[in-house]
Amino acid sequence: MNLRWKASLSASSLHAVLCAVEGLPAANNSFAEILHEPGDCLIQSIEGCGLEVAAVLEMLVCQSADYENNRQLVEVSLSRLHGRESATEERVSVLAAAISGLETRTLAERPELVDELALRARPLHEQWEARGPGLMHMLAQLTEDSFVAETAEVVLVAPYVGGYGRAYLRANRVVLEGLLANPHADLPEALRLGWLLAQLQADAPIYADAVSGERLALLAQMATIPAVLTAAESVEWAKCDASTITRALQCWCFEQDAPADLAEKLLGWWETYHQGTSSWQVAWRALDALLSQ
Repeated sequence: MNLRWKASLSASSLHAVLCAVEGLPAANNSFAEILHEPGDCLIQSIEGCGLEVAAVLEMLVCQSADYENNRQLVEVSLSRLHGRESATEERVSVLAAAISGLETRTLAERPELVDELALRARPLHEQWEARGPGLMHMLAQLTEDSFVAETAEVVLVAPYVGGYGRAYLRANRVVLEGLLANPHADLPEALRLGWLLAQLQADAPIYADAVSGERLALLAQMATIPAVLTAAESVEWAKCDASTITRALQCWCFEQDAPADLAEKLLGWWETYHQGTSSWQVAWRALDALLSQ
């Protein structure tokens, strides 16, 4: 898998606002406080435009590393969410101004942010180069060659949660908080990156057509936890057992209130597939049925 690495001030700012909207804990309180006022302004602007806040913010985070012009960023994001007719002049002007205000506050308070992210990328990049290719090669053997993307983009953002990331399947891109140290020794950040990258091909028709669209992201997250942990055993990064799956649900998915038997279900499903003769596509559909119960 060939990776392209980016660092983005705009994505960092929008990521922080999205985390706040989702109720994720702020490990970096100073960054959260800096962006509280302009973040609220952006949220109110989205609501004032009659749009769903979380969905718009997710798309803005996904697209922001590609566009320096905020009007263009808003136009593209709204068009991809709701069609070109949704990107009215009023909405574009209001939202672009709110995003610019957010970025201005970030730049004023953290002028060194992009350079800092470049430094934070080095240890992650080194860890990935050492074991990441082997991890993804093993993942392809465990699932299917077509399930592992050939190329992907990694956008590093300033830490808000202190260890978090998102996979954007349609954009073939992951957004990951850049950390200098691993907050969880048993689940290093480079392995989190591998888990995010492992989800990117889940929107291929061969997989996506088998499940409900609204369940695809969750299924991709759940299916790839035991798959990636098993692949990680081959590069001595982690092990795949019920306790480690539970840790991954907590640290990667923030599933603090997940059903007590979820880890056991995932492990049982994975072992049935791994030790059997069913195809990955059949196992994929079986997990969707299991999680629907």
